[in-house]
Amino acid sequence: MIRTMGKTLFVLVFALALSVCSAQTVVYDYSAVEYSRQFSMKALRQLTITSTASGTEVIDLAKTESKDSDLLEFFKKIQELEVKGWVLFDTEIYVYPDDHNITKYVWVMRRPKP
Repeated sequence: MIRTMGKTLFVLVFALALSVCSAQTVVYDYSAVEYSRQFSMKALRQLTITSTASGTEVIDLAKTESKDSDLLEFFKKIQELEVKGWVLFDTEIYVYPDDHNITKYVWVMRRPKP
């Protein structure tokens, strides 16, 4: 009986050690897509894409025709990243009422490093 329990315990410890050794750590690239808008002065309309894989891209939406299409541009960038294998990881909305009514929509995405 004790000998059987010892063998069983040895097999379980050995199996656990194998599973720990074979587990791989996944490392991700991260990307943040941020839409910033200043509602009080209408001066700031900006889309910023920052990525560990490709650096930073800033798009000045004030140069576009309509402020109504800003969020469409934001979602277009999200969809472009999704096609490239990025997955939504987190979302945040920041409101700064004392700082000229700036609102920021931030979507954090990630994908496994190649």
